[in-house]
Amino acid sequence: MFKRFKKMSVADRPEGYDEGQRLFNLGVAAAGRERFHEAFVFYSKSISVCPNPAPYLNRARILVKKIRHKEALDDLLAAQRIDRHQSREFLPEIAHDIKMVTPFTENYRNGVREKLIKDY
Repeated sequence: MFKRFKKMSVADRPEGYDEGQRLFNLGVAAAGRERFHEAFVFYSKSISVCPNPAPYLNRARILVKKIRHKEALDDLLAAQRIDRHQSREFLPEIAHDIKMVTPFTENYRNGVREKLIKDY
């Protein structure tokens, strides 16, 4: 799990940055105690208050633990978009996680999932 919120100078901080960081830190603490549902909720709240790549990354890692790879990939792609527009601080970690999750999402992207559901 990432333990740092993307750093920004006080002048560059968007509205809600401090609250987003506080919620992110609560998510990190909950994840450290293996209270993953609670951490997921805190990361989601952090994202809604202040878009930042770090809570998306941590939430994606929780989703992977829950075998929810498509949602994890969606979070990773959102983190990548945000980081490209902000500081590019997390891009190597994001790229690594995307590489690890992508094979598990193949059936979402090639239509096999929908066919399997229809055939079921």
